Amino acid sequence: MNALGPQSQHPGHPGPLMVRCYDLDGSHTLSLVEMREAMESCLEIRFTLRDSDYRGGDYFRAGDLGDEGLVIQAKPFEYENEEEVAELEYADYPVIAWIAWTERGDDFREKLRKVSGLNFLRRSIQ
Repeated sequence: MNALGPQSQHPGHPGPLMVRCYDLDGSHTLSLVEMREAMESCLEIRFTLRDSDYRGGDYFRAGDLGDEGLVIQAKPFEYENEEEVAELEYADYPVIAWIAWTERGDDFREKLRKVSGLNFLRRSIQ
């Protein structure tokens, strides 16, 4: 059993299936760079600076993690000369982080609890 409840069994599968999750975190107090530094430190994962018009300019993406995706982005941002807000229901958070397609969600969540100023916002199961 994990924080999400019992792992599911698939008929004909010899063991538990791993659950993939998609977490969203945000901060009112950390800057984009401060969030990157904090997440790098506690997760022991390196992020690289990227640039994307779709994401409104600079953002950070974790290195080679296979199917997992970790992104840190400032918001609101400008896209095609219009202000956009990623994750509209959390519009009051100026910096957000997505941790997507991971089977290590509980492990990441436990480590990120140590980051002062970082708030867990939502988890979706995939």
